[in-house]
Amino acid sequence: MLGHTLPIRSAGTFNKPETRLAEVKSMLLSSNVYRFHQATQESLNIATMLNGLISPSSELGLVIDAAAKSEAANALWDHQEMVCPKAAC
Repeated sequence: MLGHTLPIRSAGTFNKPETRLAEVKSMLLSSNVYRFHQATQESLNIATMLNGLISPSSELGLVIDAAAKSEAANALWDHQEMVCPKAAC
């Protein structure tokens, strides 16, 4: 979100990896707040967006796949969409 706005990009005070990292951190925090307030659809939306940022972030030298996948798992768990093996349930 931050890297997409024209005034910030033209100011030149942020580089792309720093901007992406701030974006990912804010999305993780937002998803955590949404899950705390049981707003599961919003946290699922953020988890989906985070998964879409894995590849572009890796091109910038940021490895966010573990955080994104962990957040997706947490959001799915809270949304009661996780499937567990019969032996474990």
